[in-house]
Amino acid sequence: MKNKTPGRLEITTRIGCKMNCVYCPQKLLTTNYFKVNPFRRAVLSLEDFKKCLEKIPVGTRIDFSGMAEPWLNEQCTDMVCYAADKGFPTAIYTTLAGMSLKDFERIKDLDFDEFVLHIPDDKSNANIQITEEYLSLLYQVTGYKKKGLPLVTGYSCHAGIHPDIVETIPKNSKLITELISRAGNVENDYVESKHSTGEIVCINCGTGMNHNVLLPDGTIVLCCMDYALEHVLGNLLEKSYEEILDSPEAKRIQKEMQKDEVDILCRNCTNARSVQELYEDYHLYWDWCRKLQKSENLKDYDLLKYREWVDNLNDAKEKEQKTYIGSRNLEPADQGSAVG
Repeated sequence: MKNKTPGRLEITTRIGCKMNCVYCPQKLLTTNYFKVNPFRRAVLSLEDFKKCLEKIPVGTRIDFSGMAEPWLNEQCTDMVCYAADKGFPTAIYTTLAGMSLKDFERIKDLDFDEFVLHIPDDKSNANIQITEEYLSLLYQVTGYKKKGLPLVTGYSCHAGIHPDIVETIPKNSKLITELISRAGNVENDYVESKHSTGEIVCINCGTGMNHNVLLPDGTIVLCCMDYALEHVLGNLLEKSYEEILDSPEAKRIQKEMQKDEVDILCRNCTNARSVQELYEDYHLYWDWCRKLQKSENLKDYDLLKYREWVDNLNDAKEKEQKTYIGSRNLEPADQGSAVG
């Protein structure tokens, strides 16, 4: 299966995230990961990361996010620098837990597609410890600019900003506040849930199945919603990237997205759109285009009429001026002879 557009590979640098944020199904992930093998590798090594990257098309974006805080792996900074050095587009999604000022100094001048900070909120939905060390690093990260632009492109804050850090976050920052159910893997009243029927399409990867997650032992799962590891596509340390994207499981998911006889993970995902939804969006778009064109046509018509009015006004003024000048040019003798 050939993909026309580059995909994304999210890197889960370790299994078992100590953050345990309320909107992240960590217990589900760890249970299913080690159920296969209790001695399964829990931490991604730099060596294996390099081996996996050798099999990935360079245009693929490498996202250091995955299913755990990336910097809980002490080799994360080395991985980020290696990916950037190899020419991969990269993105960072981090709570800063595990990152040091030295780590930040090494990565701050790299070119990132995105650099999103998950920050403490006033409801403690994100379990981020606010220490002096954390505040010092946060100040450096939020205040850093490259070519006059902030390094941080967005802030993930799933409630109000925690009062202890509110002064550190620049005004008018982009806040990402949506709480989702991770395709039904989080069961809380305050998270957004969804179930799609009929033919569906993923707005992240279309039909390409190429927005995946790398786990520490080389396993590739469908996406960052698959905390239950329902859809394993293959192992990148054992197979090629092309084989994984063309695996029987990838083909099965593509097939099931066209019908709803099987309740695959995608059915409960907020990133899924039914064909009917897309059709309605398409019509909204074209209605907007037609209204825009109509308003442009009306504007052009009004301008044309305005120009005609101005031209007529100018013609009337010219006639009035000529009449006035003509009457001023009449000689008294001519006026008298005319009377006589």
